[in-house]
Amino acid sequence: MLNSIVKYYSTWILNMQLIQPNTSYHIFNHGNGFENLFLHEANFHYFLEKYALYISPVAETYAYCLMPNHFHFIVRIREREVIEKLVLGAVDEDESLSKVRNFGKALTIDATAINRYLSMQFANLFSCYTQSFNKVYHRRGSLFIKNFKRELIADKSWLIR
Repeated sequence: MLNSIVKYYSTWILNMQLIQPNTSYHIFNHGNGFENLFLHEANFHYFLEKYALYISPVAETYAYCLMPNHFHFIVRIREREVIEKLVLGAVDEDESLSKVRNFGKALTIDATAINRYLSMQFANLFSCYTQSFNKVYHRRGSLFIKNFKRELIADKSWLIR
C-alpha cells in the first residue's frame, strides 16, 4: 500500500516538473468524465492536423495512439536553440512589446520562459480542438482533463517497455 502511494506522489511531482528541451516524454490525457474525445473519424484527422500545427515545431513525435476517450504520444522535445528561436519569434509577433523600449537589448530566455512556451503549445492544441469540438457538437465546457500528464522517458528500456 505504501509503495503505491509513494509511486503515485512521485509520478504527480514528476508531472509538475518543467518540460525540458532535448528530453523525451510520454504525454497523455483523456476526456473529461466519461466523454469521448473523438466521435467520428474526421475528429482523429482534425486533432492530428492541429497537433502538427502546435506540437511538431517543438517536438519530434516517435509514436502515438488515439483512442476514443484518450490519447498517448511519445515525443522528444527539440533542442533548446530551436525552442529559443520559436520563443523569440513569438515575442517579435507580440505587439504589446515596444520595439523602441527593447532597442539594443538582448532578450534573455530562461528555463521558465521555455517551459511556459512549451506548455502553451499543448494548451493551444487542447483549446483549439475543444472549441471546434464544442461548436460542431453543440456542447460547452472543457473536453480534456485539466493538466495533461507527462512521464519522463529516462532510458531506452523504458521506451521499449
